[in-house]
Amino acid sequence: MGRIAIRILFGMRRRCSAVGTLFIVGVFLAAGLGIDTYRTFAYQIFALFGTIILISFVFSLFFPGRLSVHRRLPRFGTVGQELKYDVTVTNLTKRTQQGLSVIEDVAEAGFVSAHVGGRAGFKRKKKTSSLLMMMLSGTIKHKHIPPLLTGDTCEIGMSITPIQRGYLILRNLYFMKPDPFNIFRAQKKTSHPQTLLVLPRRYVLPHFDLPGSRKYQPGGHHLTYSVGDAQEFTALRDYRPGDALRRIHWRSWAKTGKPIIKEYEEEFFVRHALVLDTFMDQEEEMLFEEAVSLAASFVCTALTRDALLELMFVGPEAYCLTTGRGLNTIDKALEVLACVQPCRDKKFSHLANLVQSRSNQLSSVICFFLKWDPEREHFLDRLKAHNLPDLSFLLCSNDRIAARQRERFHEQGRMIQVLSVGHIREELARL
Repeated sequence: MGRIAIRILFGMRRRCSAVGTLFIVGVFLAAGLGIDTYRTFAYQIFALFGTIILISFVFSLFFPGRLSVHRRLPRFGTVGQELKYDVTVTNLTKRTQQGLSVIEDVAEAGFVSAHVGGRAGFKRKKKTSSLLMMMLSGTIKHKHIPPLLTGDTCEIGMSITPIQRGYLILRNLYFMKPDPFNIFRAQKKTSHPQTLLVLPRRYVLPHFDLPGSRKYQPGGHHLTYSVGDAQEFTALRDYRPGDALRRIHWRSWAKTGKPIIKEYEEEFFVRHALVLDTFMDQEEEMLFEEAVSLAASFVCTALTRDALLELMFVGPEAYCLTTGRGLNTIDKALEVLACVQPCRDKKFSHLANLVQSRSNQLSSVICFFLKWDPEREHFLDRLKAHNLPDLSFLLCSNDRIAARQRERFHEQGRMIQVLSVGHIREELARL
């Protein structure tokens, strides 16, 4: 029911001009004041305005002309940032088109399912409240089209401010033409669905000196590209008892008549884990969105230039995406974060076990917690038991809870950064 009401409101905003709104308000006022026709002449104003509105409405039922349209969308958008794109309009009629405008149909915008790891794991749907916020905030506006001769084409710059992350699908565009009184607009709907990935909001992070040393990585950074223990080839040597058969260089054996072994360089480099807590209650949605934004902010830092960064979280299953040093790009990690959803049917132990299984290869761990409980406390204690440094953040819903949690951590001697929703940008700047 709420979505129907929003479509009606959006349709009224699209069809009725500012002048038309004043006329309609004037008609209702005149109708109220002109009930007693013996004491006031307001009924005459009602009749005049009502006639003009009726004529304008009849004109608005007919849209003269045929147009084609095509959007040129960028690859990505970002929550809260104005997204600019171009719309190409072509006049397909034999007459000049003047006074036209174009508008995006927000009420039909929505989110489609995203694929992570080759599986349709996450789905996001446009909420009624989000539609209303977008419509009332004026992020979608009428864009005027210059006069178009027969066959002419022009490009119109448009913009939209996404308020939600995920794969946004824009379905319909409306061409509008005002009536002679500029009260109502005739409209023509053009279906042209296109998809755009909206990335999470990102923050400017202070410089963090992450602790931890380089560790040996079995298979080196080529491991992601192949199956097995591929490493960096360095030299050939004679066979020694116990060498694996898969390391025999068969061509050299054929030439020399004795087994020759391929030697590989053992690789040591830094590998950080970015652990995202996705286990939340219904009322913690804002905390989860801020945690995703913080994770996206760390993905975009310089951590991935000289080190590996493993994004770990639990959705329908446990996920681990490695970026940096020529592996998956930052765009891939941001795409995953743009579509990640809360996990309500599993326990935090699934995430803890995932990190624990890779602890021998990790140099440090960056954690984003949605709440603090004995299970998460035990998780950090296990990291310390393995001499694995951590940089942990706890998200709180308000300043009062954040201040109380800071005092508890201070008493316990825990170095956990506490951030409150609504002040994260300022609190990050003070770190």
